[in-house]
Amino acid sequence: MSEEVFPREIADKIFWINQCMGAGSKDHPVHLHLSLFLLRGDNHTMLVDTSMQALWPSIELQLDRVLAGRTLDYLFVTHPELPHSAALPLLLKKYPDMKVVGDMRDYHVFFPEHAHRFHHKVPADVMDLGDLKVTFIDGVIKDLPGTLWAYESTRQAMFVCDGFSFTHESPVRLDPQGLSIDGQDFDDDDEDAPYHAPGDCALTSSEITGGIDVDKATYLLTRALYFARFVDADKLFADIEGTFFENWPTKLVCPSHGNVIDNLDAVTPIIKQSHVNAHKIATAEKKPSIAAPR
Repeated sequence: MSEEVFPREIADKIFWINQCMGAGSKDHPVHLHLSLFLLRGDNHTMLVDTSMQALWPSIELQLDRVLAGRTLDYLFVTHPELPHSAALPLLLKKYPDMKVVGDMRDYHVFFPEHAHRFHHKVPADVMDLGDLKVTFIDGVIKDLPGTLWAYESTRQAMFVCDGFSFTHESPVRLDPQGLSIDGQDFDDDDEDAPYHAPGDCALTSSEITGGIDVDKATYLLTRALYFARFVDADKLFADIEGTFFENWPTKLVCPSHGNVIDNLDAVTPIIKQSHVNAHKIATAEKKPSIAAPR
């Protein structure tokens, strides 16, 4: 399915690359993004994250389509967790002149033969891709100390890796005869009725029928960012709801695990509520709050 709708150009010269995967249980199936983003500047190109090696055939095909004969100049790895860095060896091999940027602590230990290709970046460092300008930012929501976000100023796109994540499950389309997708009809109680329609993966948040389900955002948060159970959501979101997006005017939020967000004002309260819900779990278990990873 993903090959049919991806890559998608979400802003001029910024492309959404993705291969979704099923997650959850048989009774509660969900669909989870493993997204990358390609910035095709006039002078240089940059890929944000790598996805998993198992998904490489699809990712490589999409990269080739977007690059259209150009090489990949930079790879920004947001943090070393496997869904974000696992395909690093494949990209290093495919693009021998590519430089890897981000918080590069420890990468030389795992890939000593490529240590000269790792370029450490800190918040406020800027990458000039020509007509696209990328600034590295200390991640506000992060699961590892070395997590960096990035901001492209000309298109006002924020790349947040595990922040603002959610699973997606659009309601099945209704027609007068019952449920129908691509001409195939289903009864209301048909167990084989799909929970996810072709093309839903590539929708932006404003295009999702019914919006974002806060319970599914909570489901992912409590599994992907376990520490969120022990962090006070009000304190965590004080900066996000206060000055963060004033300092970084944002039209698009690009999470690794969720549809691209193009209606931030509507989605931020949902993401905050997922953090509130996660914290309630720990509160019920009488576990103390801790500071988010820095």
